[in-house]
Amino acid sequence: MNKTANFDLPQWEKSDFIQMDDFNAAFGKLDGALKTQADALAGKAGGEDLAAVRQEIVETRAANCLVKLAGPIVTAADNAEMNFDLSQVDMSKVAALFFTFCAGQTNGTMTLAVNNTSLGTLCTHNWSTSAGFVWLVPFGNGVAFSSGGTATNTDLKWAQIKKLTISGTSYAGATATLFAVRK
Repeated sequence: MNKTANFDLPQWEKSDFIQMDDFNAAFGKLDGALKTQADALAGKAGGEDLAAVRQEIVETRAANCLVKLAGPIVTAADNAEMNFDLSQVDMSKVAALFFTFCAGQTNGTMTLAVNNTSLGTLCTHNWSTSAGFVWLVPFGNGVAFSSGGTATNTDLKWAQIKKLTISGTSYAGATATLFAVRK
């Protein structure tokens, strides 16, 4: 796994094994860096300088394009579906969706459905811990996703996404967390 130059954040390659600890560490570094910057700016001065610092903090927060939409969802039973309700999300303001998931140690396949229409296989696992990182993006007028492979459905319209479902073979305790990338 490669790392970014400034904050040593993970940059995965296709052959890398993606782990939740990598995400937690990366988001921890981002949170710490933003807090350090906010603290440094807040300590600058008072009056007009303080107002300028506050405005800079607001702009920095607004520039954060990553938004956690839901999760982690944790299943209570084997092979339980993980459903994400996006009915309140304005998809015209979303550039991409991605989620992390872990099926646990089991043998089988997990799939992704959008608005109850199957997009395809997220992963096939054979008695090993199966976890992944999946991108869902607009593709022309349709929707495409990537999880090692790629699938596209032009009948599904990006602006009309209301529900994502992960289903298939998994243990109780399987998890998934959904994020959005703002435009």
